[in-house]
Amino acid sequence: MLVEWLITLDCNYSCPYCYLPEQKRISENPEKVKEILRILKRSGVSEIDISGGEPFLAEKSLITTIDFCIAYDLKIRTISTNGSIFNPKIISSLKEIDNFILHVSVDAATPTTYQKMRNSNYFDCILANLRSFINTGLEVFIGVTVTKINYKEIPKIIELAEKIGAKGISIGGFIPMGRGSQLRNWCLSKEEMERVFSVCKNASRKIKIVGLGDNNCPAGIDKWCVLPNGDVYPCALLINFEEAKISNLFREKFPPSNEWLRKFLKFQPSSTCQKCHLPSLCYGGCKAVLYAKNHNFPEKHLPICIQRNKIKG
Repeated sequence: MLVEWLITLDCNYSCPYCYLPEQKRISENPEKVKEILRILKRSGVSEIDISGGEPFLAEKSLITTIDFCIAYDLKIRTISTNGSIFNPKIISSLKEIDNFILHVSVDAATPTTYQKMRNSNYFDCILANLRSFINTGLEVFIGVTVTKINYKEIPKIIELAEKIGAKGISIGGFIPMGRGSQLRNWCLSKEEMERVFSVCKNASRKIKIVGLGDNNCPAGIDKWCVLPNGDVYPCALLINFEEAKISNLFREKFPPSNEWLRKFLKFQPSSTCQKCHLPSLCYGGCKAVLYAKNHNFPEKHLPICIQRNKIKG
């Protein structure tokens, strides 16, 4: 069982496409970290992905998490960061983790696109930190959320990753949730998704590209999201909805269950979406997005690519 551990919801960036709701900010809570991790370990969790917010802002909680996971054989698969902070104390702890990937969100190959995507002028600083992460011996993947703003730069991002010595690129489509719900015009058309898919599939074998082709949603089955205060959601995208908070680790047993979760698990996107080769680039089959339309699950789900064709016709 895998848990996405949102170690803090605080962030030093304000990316316009962020899936986090603007008003929801929960800071790290170092006093609760060990207790949360003990509960997860006892409950059969074997792997965690650490994200946020910006995890490097939560130095004490992050280092405590790393120390606990190493001591109690809880596998850290990935840690996701915006790459703006190079903290030698954190780096020292990271080097103690066996076989994990540091995901650094870059989203661009040029300063101009980086500023549009991430609302930041620190592109050169991020590249310098990327090189420093790599030079310390960490396995670094460049993270890319693909939108209309940056999809044409995918070939250059691949070249950049190869040039600086990154081990790979993690590709994911933009999902218009949270702050990003105001930017649906950033979503790719099907033709643009096909273009990105083709570029990635035909890229040099020198670098690994992950994230394409994932079309099985493990949320609420084999994967959960846990917040710094112990709140549990099936998926990080669902923290936009209070009713999707299934439980709290300090009050109910884990893994949890309730009527809302049963409805979530029962609902399945259309077979067209489930068979499509573009699920990681398209939000059309995402349960969280479908639920967001009216805070309920549709009785019939018509894929957005088919909807568009009907409108055109």
